[in-house]
Amino acid sequence: MSFDKKKKSELIQVAEYFGTEAKMSDNKKAIIAKLVEDGVTFEEAQRLVWNEIPETTAVEPPKDAPVALTEPAPADPGQLVKMTRSNATFQVRGHTFTRQHPYAIVGGPDLDYILGSVRGFRLATPAEVQSYYN
Repeated sequence: MSFDKKKKSELIQVAEYFGTEAKMSDNKKAIIAKLVEDGVTFEEAQRLVWNEIPETTAVEPPKDAPVALTEPAPADPGQLVKMTRSNATFQVRGHTFTRQHPYAIVGGPDLDYILGSVRGFRLATPAEVQSYYN
């Protein structure tokens, strides 16, 4: 599924959640273009705005399959998160966001908690952060 299948009112809801500049007078294609430009994915909208969980099918390996020995995975460096709330300052799980510095690198369980439980936060793109601070 994609943004194209959603109603205009649902797209406006996503835009408001992620802080994207979109109006009801915009057409669906324009709203979708603005969301994509801001780095909003359909999967994020499903999970965070519409509380829809995409269906996944689990594939179990055959019982007689050999177990591969692997090296431990490297530590998660985190992902860029942007505060879209209007608070002057907001602290959550040891991370501080302000209007002047709305971006932070968050990883592990903190990332899941902030994106899943606290309104007004979304993933950010490196290009977005670079243009903000230039």
